[in-house]
Amino acid sequence: MNLEAIHLAARTGLPGTNGPISKYSWFALPLEIRLIILGLVAAVEVEEVPGRQKSSIPIFASVCLEWQLFFERHTFRRLVLDSSTLTKFAKFVKGNKATRLNYIRFVWLRIKLPEYTCLSCSKAEDGDTVRNNNRIFTSAIMKLMKVLSAWKPGYRREGLTLEISAHSPSDGKHQFMNIEMEDDYPFQLEEDLKRTPGVLEYHRRRTEEIRQRQGPHRQTAVTRGHLDRAHGTPFELRPWRLRNKRGRPMAMPTLAEAPIVTGLRIRGQGFRSLAAMTFARLFQESLTGLLWFGIQRWTSLRDEYEEIFFRGMKLWRNITDSCVDFENDVLPALPRSLMTFSFDQWQEVGAPPRRARLARLMATWCQHLTAFCPPRSMDALDFFRQIIAMRTQLHPGPVWSKLELLCLNCRSFEPSSSQATITEVLVFAGKAAKLMPNLREMEIWNTSPEYCYLFRYKLDRLRATIIWRCPEETNFDLTPGTIETWVAVASERTHRQLSVEVQPFLMAAPALPIYQILVLRRSFFDPVTLAQSYARMTLRQNR
Repeated sequence: MNLEAIHLAARTGLPGTNGPISKYSWFALPLEIRLIILGLVAAVEVEEVPGRQKSSIPIFASVCLEWQLFFERHTFRRLVLDSSTLTKFAKFVKGNKATRLNYIRFVWLRIKLPEYTCLSCSKAEDGDTVRNNNRIFTSAIMKLMKVLSAWKPGYRREGLTLEISAHSPSDGKHQFMNIEMEDDYPFQLEEDLKRTPGVLEYHRRRTEEIRQRQGPHRQTAVTRGHLDRAHGTPFELRPWRLRNKRGRPMAMPTLAEAPIVTGLRIRGQGFRSLAAMTFARLFQESLTGLLWFGIQRWTSLRDEYEEIFFRGMKLWRNITDSCVDFENDVLPALPRSLMTFSFDQWQEVGAPPRRARLARLMATWCQHLTAFCPPRSMDALDFFRQIIAMRTQLHPGPVWSKLELLCLNCRSFEPSSSQATITEVLVFAGKAAKLMPNLREMEIWNTSPEYCYLFRYKLDRLRATIIWRCPEETNFDLTPGTIETWVAVASERTHRQLSVEVQPFLMAAPALPIYQILVLRRSFFDPVTLAQSYARMTLRQNR
């Protein structure tokens, strides 16, 4: 029922009744007041009490016809689905109920894998486990894409954000805590950060609760086997039967096209990851209307898995029979509709290894983007060099005319570096920026628990500014050559003089505050993930 029908009911009386309306009747209230009341009802959250389950939205499953549209918009706005609820979800949006897909803004496909015991928590997954996990993962992906493919473009063009994760409940019951993947974890979207208690306090309470009832195996040292099990094997889309009766490989069914999905997020709540072939298939077959893609990925413990992901090297037959890789298959498969791409790679200790080939591939592909944040395994200086080289070698050379926002991590920004190296990076950055006529903001940064570095270029209201921030004790500065290069950039976009600011960090800063001062953090870094990372870091420091 639409708002006009509700308004008509307010003037004519209760549905299905005749006669005057009492001054105490619901329908005697102005339409605006009734909508405010319904909004307050929908926003009610049961106070968190230990031992009592939180209220959930299904309490609105049965409502009167007048309220149905209002509460369906609220009920379907954000959904968390797993393998057990996909069939029920399909029934709710089947046939003429497919219009409910228009109400969805966010879907988290949260795939649950079978549990494992203490006998296997310190061992890598065997072949049967890998195959079974791939079947569960494949089935869930295929079902969801088939359901979402029922959407027909209409009056709403925003689309929805899809988040995909897969975990075993046992991942957080042995050597590791996995609070973010618990069934009742309350923080999924930015709006949830307003909850009480906040992320830090919630993690502190849950960490203490888990430690009080932890089993004896948590007292033992973490081994490589424990890490192997927690990381698992990258998920691949596989047919239920790998070979037919004649022994020939079975073809994987084509995924349904789901243009309703305009945003894809892969968060690093757990160590498990998706294989490169999985991303390639999703982009080629299903996510053809994607506007933005953000991935946070843990570096694999096994070097062979990293090589397979990035370069498709077939090292051993028992690992994979696929040569699909990120560099040669995933990047080309990204839809041309994509405007924003961010890739944040994490590692337990140190930084991910540099990949020289990645700089050229990223420099080539980002011509199609308006906002870009490459992985840390790509060297920023190599990236800028590749852009300049491509412009020089190709005739006519490419122009990165679409690119407006650029955020890069640069490992050369560190105390052991030299003034010459810092200058080289910033000069090459300025030369590359000249090939980006619509660039509005560029941030180059690096951080560790001991230091923070940040260079920012910003063009706002025809005023160009560069800002340099580094630890006060390093004495790195903006040289005349650096400033001259950026003056040349600014002169092509504004008649005003370039503003130059140097703002040293007066004390050692922990890693997370650098994210808090990045202007582009909202474009590339998920606020919930940042809050979770800050909570984990704070609790680790306070041990």
